[in-house]
Amino acid sequence: MNSSDFFNSSAWHRVRFATLRRYGAACMACGRGKKEGAILQVDHIRPRSKFPELALAMDNLQVLCKECNMGKSNVFMDDFTGMTEERKKQDEALKQWAQFRMRAYERLREWIRMKWHLAKNSGNEVEAKAWLYGYIRTAGESRMREILGAEYSPGGK
Repeated sequence: MNSSDFFNSSAWHRVRFATLRRYGAACMACGRGKKEGAILQVDHIRPRSKFPELALAMDNLQVLCKECNMGKSNVFMDDFTGMTEERKKQDEALKQWAQFRMRAYERLREWIRMKWHLAKNSGNEVEAKAWLYGYIRTAGESRMREILGAEYSPGGK
């Protein structure tokens, strides 16, 4: 059976759908899904060209995005199916940590802006610059540029 006939067969469509239901709609190698713009494909762990007898074996199938599947090609036989649950737990923990850091960063950003405006508008330029330089020593100049943007001008520039 040639590739076109195989990929258009009802047997492949059933096994492909069962694989997507079994593993979910995310790449098992990189974790990307439709939300991240990934085009998902059902991959043969052991290539169909080299192991035709495993073409419809569920244990030989995994979900990969197009990029990971093209990179893997029929050269590698990496099996990502065993890492799914652990990767989901790690991904969820990383997402929660990233959300926490983003919220903390936004709160810090607003606090810095408020303090900077209070110091700047106090009429005491020396006090404002002292606060700014003190914070620069703590947070770093690049962080201050990022947070204050165009308002950042050390040394009265």
